[in-house]
Amino acid sequence: MYSGFPKKAISHLRCPYDRGALNLVGSDADHIRTGKLICEDPLNHVFMIRDGILRLITDSSQLGSIMQSEIKARDTQANQYDACLEARHDKEVPPTLRAVGQIEGNKIIEYGCGTGRFTIHLQSASLLLATDFSIKSLEILAPKLNSTAEVGLIQADITSFATAPGVFDVAILAQVIEHIPTSQERQRLYWNIRHTLCLNGIVVASVYH
Repeated sequence: MYSGFPKKAISHLRCPYDRGALNLVGSDADHIRTGKLICEDPLNHVFMIRDGILRLITDSSQLGSIMQSEIKARDTQANQYDACLEARHDKEVPPTLRAVGQIEGNKIIEYGCGTGRFTIHLQSASLLLATDFSIKSLEILAPKLNSTAEVGLIQADITSFATAPGVFDVAILAQVIEHIPTSQERQRLYWNIRHTLCLNGIVVASVYH
């Protein structure tokens, strides 16, 4: 069972609005079930942690209509989607994990984790951030995680999701890029990935043919 958001991950995060540092309020635990992060900026943006999941999407109405529609559809279909993962496992998961290579000891960031078809295989990372815009998908994923895993579940728009520079060893995007509607938004995502990876970091990505 997921023990909560790792406190040690917070120093790696940045505000999605202005890339300011985030400070924890309301908990001193190593794994946070309930708390809030406040951005060091004049507007003091606040982001809540509930049931161990960090909510970086504070107002979905600020997202484009296509993104809002995608989120609604994924939340609605999350249980059905999760039930179909086994049928895709052999074709998708082993080759992707081979491309990732070493997991233990590395810091990994997963963009568009869904209900965790890869996340559950990446739990031995020294730190894993698993992001998705669907809160329902993250809620389905949470009970699948080991209590000792250093996994931070984050509801976020990956085109604006920001981290400190040069801290992650591996970035994973599996069947995510094709869901980003505009070239401008995809370019923002690519910049975020380049920014977050350390020297010689790797990107593992797959898209539908």
